[in-house]
Amino acid sequence: MSAHPISHYFKEVARDMVVNPKAYQVFGNAEKKLPKANSKNGEYYIEADVDFGIAEGRGQFRVVCLCREDKGKTVLLKKYYSKTHYGTGSDAGKGKADFVEFR
Repeated sequence: MSAHPISHYFKEVARDMVVNPKAYQVFGNAEKKLPKANSKNGEYYIEADVDFGIAEGRGQFRVVCLCREDKGKTVLLKKYYSKTHYGTGSDAGKGKADFVEFR
């Protein structure tokens, strides 16, 4: 997988999401573009907008983290980013993001 040239910003956001997960909103994964979170194991997704000062509103860039609570701490299981949160082409505006997992 090739890295997106701005992926270091995504990594910084993901680190903050784990330190302070309650500051971010829950991501419902309604379009099922990501693997299902195992709620029985306490897994859930949270999302963050990544603002580069180039868009009005929330913009296209997102970081979504799959997390789990373990002994009072948030454990980061997987990280994803999207640079097309609202979709592209005929999917534009329909919330059909293209997610890429990153480390």
